Amino acid sequence: MNERVIRKGTTMKRIVTLALFGVACLLALPSVVQARYADGMNLYEFVRSNPVVNRDPSGLWTEIKRKKDEARAECCAETGDTWGSLAEKIKLDPSEYTKWAMRKGGGEVEANPVPGATYTVPNTVVVYTSKKTSLADRVATVYGTTAANFFRERAIDAGKSYEANNYRVIYHTGKADIKLFITDWQTSGIYAFAMGGHGGTEGGKWYGFSAKPGADSPVGPDAVHPPYKLQAIYAYFCGSADPQTVPGLDPKGNPYPAGHWRDHVSPTGRFVGYTGDVNMFTLPFKRVESNPQEIPK
Repeated sequence: MNERVIRKGTTMKRIVTLALFGVACLLALPSVVQARYADGMNLYEFVRSNPVVNRDPSGLWTEIKRKKDEARAECCAETGDTWGSLAEKIKLDPSEYTKWAMRKGGGEVEANPVPGATYTVPNTVVVYTSKKTSLADRVATVYGTTAANFFRERAIDAGKSYEANNYRVIYHTGKADIKLFITDWQTSGIYAFAMGGHGGTEGGKWYGFSAKPGADSPVGPDAVHPPYKLQAIYAYFCGSADPQTVPGLDPKGNPYPAGHWRDHVSPTGRFVGYTGDVNMFTLPFKRVESNPQEIPK
């Protein structure tokens, strides 16, 4: 074969190889972030050039910055972000975004997040456990435990889990204050609620939470009014997963509590409760949980 032809073929192969290599290099370059100018004038800039403080694994909605002493956390919107995507991220109800989302510094939010704007979201968890008033509860602290004491411990554990993720956690433990319990549900920046102790019972049916055991009627779901549906409710007491409805009036002539604790949880939020009477032997079989999930970061 002619030597010139061989050289020409080899040259063409080299050109094709170099061209393919060039394309591969171009494909390897970082792509422009969807946020466009949200992180700065440089379209290839990432998390405001501060990867030590900020993270953005999804390419949208900068990482939520939480502080244990802050009622609300901060996040920055980017192009393409929606309230629905933020709601999915933090497991709140997207239809209630005007209630749980705020502009940094205060003020109502827009119908669509503004790229580059900073917003705040709920960052507070409340833990309420009832006072140990019964003889069984007090003796159990020395000789073992009761279901009620177990429930109190689990509520506190739930708070510690959030605290480990930089949430602000308010602990009201060993309390016997119905007014405080009801007010707790209105806490600024409330995100989740954990309660532990005894449930109320009447005629074989369980209803309400004994925020003040042995004194007043138990508090039902219809007596508390969180500003929006929460990310999670941990209802550690007997009958908490049952509909809180008992016909007629209580011994004081008041209607029994009504509703369901789960009604105060967002559609994608977590609920933990128990059905009927619970003791240390039936605990594993009485537990009810909806939407098991890790604590949102």
